[in-house]
Amino acid sequence: MLNNKKKLILFCLSIFMLTTLDSCREIYDKKFVSEGSIEYKVSYLNSEENDLVSLMPEKMLCHFKDNKVALDLSGGMGLFRTTFIFDNDKKTFLQLVKILQSKYAATIHQDSITYLLNEFPKLKINIKPEFKEIAGYKCKRAEVIFENPTFPSFDIYYTDDINIKNPNWCSPFKEISGVLMEYRMKKYNMEMQITAVSVSNENVEEEIFELPEDHKKISLKDLDAMLLEFNP
Repeated sequence: MLNNKKKLILFCLSIFMLTTLDSCREIYDKKFVSEGSIEYKVSYLNSEENDLVSLMPEKMLCHFKDNKVALDLSGGMGLFRTTFIFDNDKKTFLQLVKILQSKYAATIHQDSITYLLNEFPKLKINIKPEFKEIAGYKCKRAEVIFENPTFPSFDIYYTDDINIKNPNWCSPFKEISGVLMEYRMKKYNMEMQITAVSVSNENVEEEIFELPEDHKKISLKDLDAMLLEFNP
C-alpha cells in the first residue's frame, strides 16, 4: 500500500498533468477555432484616384460559424454598410447594403456565381514554400499571376488552422483550401488590400447569417448599378 507521502506526490502529479492538458487544450482551441471572428485591416491601393477613400471602411469583420461566413464593412461614419453572407454548404451568397436610411438585399446562387467568376480575368495560383505569421497564425504564401501581363501579380497568404470548409468557393481564389489572411480584392472600382490583424474564439449569433426583414430585395444587377453610381 502507498504511504501518505507517495499518495501526496501522485496527487500533485495528477493535478499538474490535468493543468498541463487544459493549457494545451486552450492553446489548441484558440488556434483551431470553428466559431468566432477575424478582424481585417483594409487599405486602398488606388486611393489617389478616388476622392471617396476617406469615407470608405478601414476594417472588415468576418464572423463564422457552422461553415457560414459574414463579412461586414462600414464607412462614412456608419452612413454606408455592406455585408456579404456565405453559406459554404448550401453554396448560397447574400449581399446586404445600407446607404443612409435605405436598405437592400440581393441573393445569388452557385450557377450565377460560376458565371460571374468566368467573367473575371483568368489567373493561376502558384503555391510557394514560404510562410509568414499573420494575426498569430503561420500562413502559407501563394502567388497570383494573371494571364493578361498588364495585370500585376501579387501574393496572398492563407491558413488551414481556422475551421471553415471550402471558404473560397465563390471567389477567384477558389482553389485555395484555407482561410485568406492577406489578399487583394477589387469591388466597385476600389482595389483593396485586406490583412488580418486578430482572430477571436467567441460565440456568434445565428441571426448574423440571416436576411433581415427590413431590407428590400432587389437583383444583384440593380444593386451593382446602384453602388457603381455611389462610387463612380
